[in-house]
Amino acid sequence: RNEQQVKQTQLTTQLKKMRQESNDLLVKQQSKTAQYKQDVSVLQKRVESLKMDLVKEQIKVKSLKEQQQQQQQQEEEHVETRNVTFVTNESNSLEQQEDDD
Repeated sequence: RNEQQVKQTQLTTQLKKMRQESNDLLVKQQSKTAQYKQDVSVLQKRVESLKMDLVKEQIKVKSLKEQQQQQQQQEEEHVETRNVTFVTNESNSLEQQEDDD
């Protein structure tokens, strides 16, 4: 009977110890979960910020491309104008020569 009491006391002590370990693990897990949630929140905000930066960059690139196209178009128009002027001058010069002849 005494042995049984000793055994029961040992088991009760062991059970209390296991419950305490279980509680400690639960607290640790809850703490880690809270930390992970906080990390996720920070990362989500960072992702949103990076998305905004990306959109800004895309807008900048689009704007620069449009400027470049306009500039190219203006240069092409300028070249065409010069060519027309050159042809006109050549034509006038030829006419002048013919008149001189």
